[in-house]
Amino acid sequence: MRVLFVCTYDRPEFQRKVDIIANDQAIDLFCVIPDHVNIPEGRRISANGQRGYQILKFKLRQLGHLGDAHRQLYESFGLQVGSVKPDIIHCEHEQEGLIAAQVALARNIFAPGIPLVMYSWQNLLRKRSPPVLAVCRFTLRNAQHITCASEEAVSVLIRQGYVGTTDVSPMIGIDPALFKSADPARAAEIRASYGISANDFVMGFVGRLSPEKSVDTLLQAAGQMKTQTTLLIAGTGEMESSLKTLAHELGLANRCHFVGSVPNNAIPDFMNALDVLALPSLTTANWKEQFGRVLAEAMLCQRVVVGSNSGAIPEVIGQPECIFSEGNAAALATILERLAKEPATRKHFASAGHDRAMQRFTIDEVAQKNVKCWLNLASSHSTV
Repeated sequence: MRVLFVCTYDRPEFQRKVDIIANDQAIDLFCVIPDHVNIPEGRRISANGQRGYQILKFKLRQLGHLGDAHRQLYESFGLQVGSVKPDIIHCEHEQEGLIAAQVALARNIFAPGIPLVMYSWQNLLRKRSPPVLAVCRFTLRNAQHITCASEEAVSVLIRQGYVGTTDVSPMIGIDPALFKSADPARAAEIRASYGISANDFVMGFVGRLSPEKSVDTLLQAAGQMKTQTTLLIAGTGEMESSLKTLAHELGLANRCHFVGSVPNNAIPDFMNALDVLALPSLTTANWKEQFGRVLAEAMLCQRVVVGSNSGAIPEVIGQPECIFSEGNAAALATILERLAKEPATRKHFASAGHDRAMQRFTIDEVAQKNVKCWLNLASSHSTV
């Protein structure tokens, strides 16, 4: 089965999903990426080293606001759909974007009738301009299957009149060879690099320091706890200065470490410095948490994860005892206080979270779900 896979993976650990898919002997894969991605065009070896697939690179043209991925188009309209002659086209660009519309139109012209698969993060039906609505309606009308980041995203599709099939899966998945629990000696070494004792109870956050991430809720919860804790805050953003001021006002200044941006390859070590990762996101008029990749990363590192009930967070965590109402610092403090005082409870939640992540969120699981989806669609298409 020939599959044209259209994506924009700009990190090697993300492209590995495509490398894993290419292992499958039933798939003859062609991967379309923008020309700025640092992956050579031509034949690329699969993850197991026994097969290969084609990288096809095309130049992007930006329309409108610079950096707005929804307003980009490939300069090569057909994306070699006519020459590749795929049995399936899979487009991982958001259905509201021009590239998704371009792929759907190219399919209709050069390979009419073959199944088209898309991906959707959108878990909030926000107000959109008439042109964006027109693009979205066109792509939804043309997609046979859409993989969604959450069950909420599935509901949003249905509310827009989508009638095709769906499934729920991360777009990429996490590599458990990178995100795994460190042994105690290594964990202590990592903590020492941040000036933290091996015996401290450490809570952390990774992400943008912006209003919707609500790190102030985490600081307020820490300020209400009776158990002394240490906080590690990784990230930068518009709230950084005010959060540092808040930490000082709450008497946390000596126990709250703002470590700035952490490189991607250092995130596993950061996770292993923690006992608990918190994601206290707040829903806004135009956004709520769509997946929370850091949750799955921490879960694979066998760290307890705690989050608000914004968007997909409860669905990812899967443990109601670790969920609190958005903005409710007192409720978060209660959860964290229990975790600080009960090592056995921490161990239980960490183990359950790890099992859940291994079953649902690894890069191998996601790759296998993609292949299974394509095989099912191809089988259904051949009987029509």
